[in-house]
Amino acid sequence: MDGLRLCSQIRSQEKSRQIPLLILVEEEERHTLIKGLEMGINDYLICPVDANELVARARTQIRRKHYQDALRGSVEQTLNMAIVDSLTKLYNRRYLDVHLKNMVEQALTKKADLAVLAIDIDHFKQVNDGEGLGHQSGMKC
Repeated sequence: MDGLRLCSQIRSQEKSRQIPLLILVEEEERHTLIKGLEMGINDYLICPVDANELVARARTQIRRKHYQDALRGSVEQTLNMAIVDSLTKLYNRRYLDVHLKNMVEQALTKKADLAVLAIDIDHFKQVNDGEGLGHQSGMKC
């Protein structure tokens, strides 16, 4: 399998799409380099390759990948915090506002059952604030 075909296969699969790719090309193979760049390679080296440059570029791509993974995780965590209650771990009203209409439409289209449960507990703040136990104990009542 040639390098461009391998690159294409890696980029086409969800599990490997974010893997950093370096391509090594001969000086006279600029067309291969251009195709690789269009396919989404992250960096390239022209042969003959200096071993120290290869190591430096590989380390740079690995650091960049770690940074992107951390950033992606932070964004996912932030989005999750916006729609999930931190104490109960249940979806909140923001989630309901965005998704309920779609869920109802899907249930109607598929002729499937759909249940919605909304609970309003009167004076729940008193449970949380009472007896010096705090919000963590109110959740357990």
